[in-house]
Amino acid sequence: MQSELPEVGSQSANAATLNVHYGHKIEGDRLQQQVEGKYSLRVATRALGSTYSYARHLISGRYEARTGRHTVSDEVLAGSIVGTAPLFERFVLGSSSTLRGWDRYEIDPLGGSRVIHNELTYGYRLGQGTVEGFYDSGALWETGRTAKLRHSLGVGYKQGIFVLSMAFPLRNGRIEPVFMAGMNY
Repeated sequence: MQSELPEVGSQSANAATLNVHYGHKIEGDRLQQQVEGKYSLRVATRALGSTYSYARHLISGRYEARTGRHTVSDEVLAGSIVGTAPLFERFVLGSSSTLRGWDRYEIDPLGGSRVIHNELTYGYRLGQGTVEGFYDSGALWETGRTAKLRHSLGVGYKQGIFVLSMAFPLRNGRIEPVFMAGMNY
């Protein structure tokens, strides 16, 4: 008796990677500043035995200033995929760390090949953790399509990897609170 199920094939995404990281700290009497920049490239080709052929570029920059218990930071990331990448390589927004309060499946359940995200954060150290206020904005889209910029505001508390936040994504002129609790690694 023959099975009616289709054959299960295997696919691979063998890729060469390049990661470049720059970090610089400026220590002053009252103000400490930190600048970081990162670039990541993943290239998969048939020559590497990959089923997929693509190049995934991701660049990010972060600035942070601290004085006493106060911290202000701004982080920007942008990415682009050329070719056809597997689902796990596609960009995603809408989590407890990017475009907080938005649901990634509402934005794009399969992810996108283009991404831009900005996060502005003010933090106040309180005890062992930090109370934060944040503003996130970002867009996720496919090549040849128009990007839709989304925004959210919120407050939260962080202690180590533990995060408790209330975000207010701005949807069609409405503000709907979203509560998040968990761990960010």
